[in-house]
Amino acid sequence: MIDVMSPNSLGPLFWVDMMAILFLMAQVLFVMAVSLFAISAIDDVLFDLYFWVRRCVLKIRGQVREDETFPQDLLSKPEKHIAIMLPAWQEAGILQSSVARILSTLNYKKYYVFIGTYPNDEETQREADMLARRFPKVQKVVTQLPGPTCKADCLNAVIARIDEFAQENSIDFSAYILQDAEDIVHPLSLKLFNHYLGGYDLIQIPVFSLPRRLFDLTGGHYMDEFAEVHSKDVKARQYLSGVVPGAGVGTAYSKKVIAFARENGEIFNTSSLTEDYEFSFRLSSAGFKMIFARIKVPRELLGQQDYEIIATRELFPNTFWAAVRQKTRWIIGISLQGWESLGWSGSWRIKCLYWRDRKMLFFSHAIVAGFLATFIFLGFWLYHSTSPEGYRMAPLLHEESLFWYVVYFNLTILVHRIVQRLWWTNVCYGWKALLMVIPRYAWGALINYLATVRAIKIFLLHRITGTTIGWDKTTHDYPDQELEIVDDMSPTADQNAVIGVPRNS
Repeated sequence: MIDVMSPNSLGPLFWVDMMAILFLMAQVLFVMAVSLFAISAIDDVLFDLYFWVRRCVLKIRGQVREDETFPQDLLSKPEKHIAIMLPAWQEAGILQSSVARILSTLNYKKYYVFIGTYPNDEETQREADMLARRFPKVQKVVTQLPGPTCKADCLNAVIARIDEFAQENSIDFSAYILQDAEDIVHPLSLKLFNHYLGGYDLIQIPVFSLPRRLFDLTGGHYMDEFAEVHSKDVKARQYLSGVVPGAGVGTAYSKKVIAFARENGEIFNTSSLTEDYEFSFRLSSAGFKMIFARIKVPRELLGQQDYEIIATRELFPNTFWAAVRQKTRWIIGISLQGWESLGWSGSWRIKCLYWRDRKMLFFSHAIVAGFLATFIFLGFWLYHSTSPEGYRMAPLLHEESLFWYVVYFNLTILVHRIVQRLWWTNVCYGWKALLMVIPRYAWGALINYLATVRAIKIFLLHRITGTTIGWDKTTHDYPDQELEIVDDMSPTADQNAVIGVPRNS
């Protein structure tokens, strides 16, 4: 008896049917991907246009941006007392170098560094004790709960100790600065915070990746992303809504902000993995003023030539899955926990920001759909190339299909996105960093998609089973002496070792 379901018994007809099914699947995936890309791209284009039109109007009118200032204003303003908060869980390997560098380079006098440690992290405590004995400006803080809890819990403990220290020493801290142990803190950053205190209650400066080697796709994609986001996107958010989402580092909170948060319960939300993001929206609803201060200063103030941006710089992960884990944490905190705690309350301008932060949960899947459709059609192309007499499929879309206009729109937007990325990468790192921007763009899209899928999975598991979402902390690197020299913009830096350095805008 012949098995009619056997591929061998059906012969060519079976494979024709399979190809037809694959072709139909590819068409569906293609239409879905193109449609999702187009919908997602609309607000991206409007957002970019809003930023550039706003900047052009200011220039045409001859108006000065609110974040423009003269270097002498930064240097001459009387210093207020400032507390720097450094949460440190398992940071023993970099803590000595990091804090010593901060203390040796900051152009400021009235500040103290408070290192938040955990009772079950003896190595980090030991390093913090050594620093406290060596430098009078360093204070060690130990949390009540063993780690890792979350960054918010550590920060709340640090703030409590800062208040105690202020009472014991009759010091009135005007600002609380949020930094991480792996940060390269700019020498003039406290001068900048000090300058804007009084007029603003949240001051955020840019965060940039330190330069990575040319073919380091994972570490390098952070260069491009942060160059664009912390040059354009965050500023556009401030223009649109007045909200400046905290970046986790390089953020200053006024004492009024801390007092307000204390009166309304815990200062930072310990149920969030991105406590600074949620905090910004809470402050906005209470009417506090915020500014994203992207200031460039003459390097002659630092004994160099040209200009540079006052920013926090650090080495982001340069291994694939470490980057996926880090971005998983960001997506859970911003897109999922932010949705859960903040909802969709606020003005339409605030809702626009929510939409931009949460749309990836839906539209990022278009990337996979597009790739699958592409691979299927590549397979058909190879088949047709090697078997000219074989079964031929219909064209993907009819030549007169109006859907081609959507395809052309997406291609135009893709070019626009790449041009934007190239522009801001060049602004922050120079032309040598442009050579791998397009490969890094594609590599970063893959990282972001996997992080989105992982974030959704972890959050759904949490909602269904009640499983606690743990603090999947990233293990950080701290730049060696060679990279510090490059970050210092030395003209003798080895440009063959590292591609590009943050420079003037």
